[in-house]
This record gives sequence, structure tokens and C-alpha cells, in this order.
Amino acid sequence: MIVDIEETITIDRPRSEVAAYAMDPLHDTDWIDRLSRVDLITDPPVRVGTQVRRVAFFRVAAPLLAGRVRRGVHDDLQRLKRKLESGSGPSRQSGSGPSSRGLDS
Repeated sequence: MIVDIEETITIDRPRSEVAAYAMDPLHDTDWIDRLSRVDLITDPPVRVGTQVRRVAFFRVAAPLLAGRVRRGVHDDLQRLKRKLESGSGPSRQSGSGPSSRGLDS
């Protein structure tokens, strides 16, 4: 079964800040529902080529999975928006930008 999901949201924060936070797998469990664990398979820092294992739980039958995943993606993006717009995401002064974790490599 192929599930293709596309969801769009506008977050009132600088694009670089949103990208740095959302693309760092170490933050995934903060905003992606149903993820119980995220493991870096490759050595840190997070950079191009980093491999990640994500463990999630879904308690639905296969035909219902696509709808649940679509709703989940929508809810996850709303959670990311709230987190970043409320200021509880990355701190601009803490060195949490992409270059501090090697994301521009």
C-alpha cells in the first residue's frame, strides 16, 4: 500500500530557524506524534548523509492507516508551528543553528 501525503503550514518564524529545528532528528519526538524513539545510526553531528531510525506506533487496521497518517502529519505540523511560534523551539542564542550541528555540511 502506497501512502502519499502532502501537507502545508505557515510558521511565523524565520525559514532558517524552522528548517534547522524541523530537520534535526533529535527534535522529532518533540513534535511528531506517535514517535517513541529516534536513534542516530551514523555518528553525530547530524549532517547530509546522516541515517536515522524512527520508531512509531499505530493502532489501526491497514485500510485506515492512510487517513490516520494524513491526520497525524497535519497535527504534527500544527504542533511544530505552536512550538516554534511560542518560542519554545530553538534558542537563537544557544548555538542551535544549522552550522552548530553540522547541518550545512
